[in-house]
Amino acid sequence: MINGIREELSENLREAVGQPVTDALWDHLKGKGYVDKVLRGEWESYQLFDEAVEVYAAVGRSIPENATPENRRPPAMREVTRRDEEASSRAIRIDAISVLLSNDAREWGGLVKGFREKVMGNNLLSLEEVGEWIQGKAQEEGTPARGISTELLAYACPDDRWTRRLRVATSGNLGQLQALSRALAFRYGWQESQATLFVLTDITPLVLDLSVRLSLRGPFTALSRITLTIDPALSPAEVARAYRKARQGFVGSRFRDLSEKHTRLALFATERPEGETWKQRLAAWNEAHPEWRYTAESNFGRDCIQAQRRLLEPPYG
Repeated sequence: MINGIREELSENLREAVGQPVTDALWDHLKGKGYVDKVLRGEWESYQLFDEAVEVYAAVGRSIPENATPENRRPPAMREVTRRDEEASSRAIRIDAISVLLSNDAREWGGLVKGFREKVMGNNLLSLEEVGEWIQGKAQEEGTPARGISTELLAYACPDDRWTRRLRVATSGNLGQLQALSRALAFRYGWQESQATLFVLTDITPLVLDLSVRLSLRGPFTALSRITLTIDPALSPAEVARAYRKARQGFVGSRFRDLSEKHTRLALFATERPEGETWKQRLAAWNEAHPEWRYTAESNFGRDCIQAQRRLLEPPYG
């Protein structure tokens, strides 16, 4: 059970910030008793997620509000909505693709129809009924016994800002739903949580033509990355605008990269022989780079150390 909670939290954090739960973060959550609260039913999983976000914020690595589209609204909650007359051709194109894919999914191999008929009695759910229906089925099937094959069923409920995951036995009805959702997600490019809601509610998932993933890595933030997943139909200008917006939210308006001088300084200090004094390094630097000459040994040493630190740990986030 406790491993399932960690796995669920890791998946939700990975979606939001691009990295799973670290051992240090998990130890903190257990040490504070938050994991036990979830185990005892006193907390919902989203409260553990919120606490993890607070920890990131406390150490200066908060999860950006634009870590996922629509202000971190979970993928399962993205659906096609009616566009007004002034909607852009790009928006209309995505809506059309989304509707056509959903139409195909309803008929694909009779799988969706079969599940709805066999398990749901052809009674589709409203979005508000999804959570209660899944929990009811989970109670009917019981907790998977040790040694039973299991998978994580992904879904979401109204007002969620995270994707819920429930460990289910592959042999049960929820296990069939999980397998079907995974197959649909693979075929149509949906998130598994989107596919789950489609099966249960017939809500048409919105296919994104551009998504942004921000991965803030620690302790060396130089390894952080912005990943864009792009529809080839988008123009270079549209992609550039999306990257500019994502980058500004990631690095901040005050971020300045190291100058060429300080980048070379960091590399120079790293490559000098072990045991060399700062005085010797200063002389070698001034000989190699007279255009960036130093006179004070203390300033030179300080700049070398700071340049190396800033190169590995730029102040992102």
